[in-house]
Amino acid sequence: MSDLRDRRAFCRVAELTSFAAAARDLGLPTATVSASVKRLEDTLGVRLLERTTRKVSVTEDGRAYYDQIAPLLDDITEVESRVHSRADTVSGRVRIAAPRHLASALLVPNIATLVRQHPGIELDFTLADAAVDMVGEAVDIAVRIGPLPDTSASAIRIGAFEQVLCAAPSWIETHGTIAHPGEIPDTLPMAYRFPGSARGYPWVFTKDDETIEINPHATIRFDDLDTYVEAGRAGLGPICVLSFQAASYLAGGDLIHMLTDWRGATIDVNALTPERRHRSRRVEVVLDWLRLCVAI
Repeated sequence: MSDLRDRRAFCRVAELTSFAAAARDLGLPTATVSASVKRLEDTLGVRLLERTTRKVSVTEDGRAYYDQIAPLLDDITEVESRVHSRADTVSGRVRIAAPRHLASALLVPNIATLVRQHPGIELDFTLADAAVDMVGEAVDIAVRIGPLPDTSASAIRIGAFEQVLCAAPSWIETHGTIAHPGEIPDTLPMAYRFPGSARGYPWVFTKDDETIEINPHATIRFDDLDTYVEAGRAGLGPICVLSFQAASYLAGGDLIHMLTDWRGATIDVNALTPERRHRSRRVEVVLDWLRLCVAI
């Protein structure tokens, strides 16, 4: 019977569709991973992967084999972990990609809770507002706020936040507060746009049966939310952000919530994971922790 390491190497290549990415994830030379897959194919007598100079794809036999073996390997990993430590211990590395502002505001302050409950788990963060290459960077969980890109990854809704319109006291003293969405200027001093895009979130406000959507035009646009919020705090203009992004500044008086009689749009937060039928226990534990962080 082929070594378990060969099966693990094949499964990681199948998941990441890349020998190089699988090698990085496993901490092995690419040549070693390639040799493991070749040895497994020779043992089984079938081709599991199609290799070209541009990409790696899973054959029909490879997909059928993966679907059967991947859940078993995860179970074996959990059993091995329990043999070496306490029965309730979950261990291993989980790579997370998340927006910087979400990580600093909600994830980092709550890491101690996860570490205390599961000291064997290792977290490896990639922090960026832009989408990441989950395959190329061997990411286990990508946290995304707002609309999801077309992807083969599995999306799990872990929470939601409400849009809030706010401004610095200095801006309100000069321009007055905004009590109705129709009072928002046609051209704003600034707005946020998604990294790599010319657009940002539409501003949507609802009161009773009335809903107003605004797609702000601005003379200055930022693709970094932290900078956008800081510009609002400096009194450059009103900003529309998510509730968690403004919470500490609203509490401290640096920003003032406007349109308090209106509800802002609810923006979903999703966790993306590589598409597979069986997620490892450590990934499930981190997903539960992320749900708690977003709910705080």
